[in-house]
Amino acid sequence: MRDLAIAAALIRRRSAREPLGETTGGNLHVGGVPKVLEVFLGDERIAVEAEPVDGGFAVTADGDDLGTVTLDWRRGVALARLTIDGTVRSIRVDPVSAGYRLRHRGLDLVAKVYSPRVAELAALMPVKEAPDTSNLLLCPMPGLIVSLMVKEGETVQAGQALAIVEAMKMENVLRAERQATVKRLAVEEGDSLAVDETIMEFETTA
Repeated sequence: MRDLAIAAALIRRRSAREPLGETTGGNLHVGGVPKVLEVFLGDERIAVEAEPVDGGFAVTADGDDLGTVTLDWRRGVALARLTIDGTVRSIRVDPVSAGYRLRHRGLDLVAKVYSPRVAELAALMPVKEAPDTSNLLLCPMPGLIVSLMVKEGETVQAGQALAIVEAMKMENVLRAERQATVKRLAVEEGDSLAVDETIMEFETTA
């Protein structure tokens, strides 16, 4: 969740300084965007401070120093690649009012990005809950199912590889978020999927 908040904040900063279709250097001043942005993800509120540095942004999230974070994204592109401590997260990005719809490894969340002052007012407004996709593995981007690495009835562990999706000539490994049992495989190897199509369903737990 925090990684998605960081992605939303950095995308907000990038989109503010990059005209559509143009690419700018990583050290340009971001006019009009506060150094600290408040990101709302459901009922979570995360303060992200980002300062442009050589190679990316010096990022602090809720007081935790995350060092240099890089974001490979520009306006008009639907896929962002966020790198934190050497780990790359591929995130589907679609703009919505005051923020972005972000999809990553079965998570489908709307991130609202505000200045601290506006965030105080936004916190008073009711939050619309995102649909529950916790028992589904959804395709995070249009792509080809290269490999299904589990079978129906199999119990998987957190972090275990579930499937490989090829998109934009890159293979993306989708992993389990937690321990679960595979209830149903909705696709076969070689299938081409659109965003948010179901790859597999898990047994829900009480």
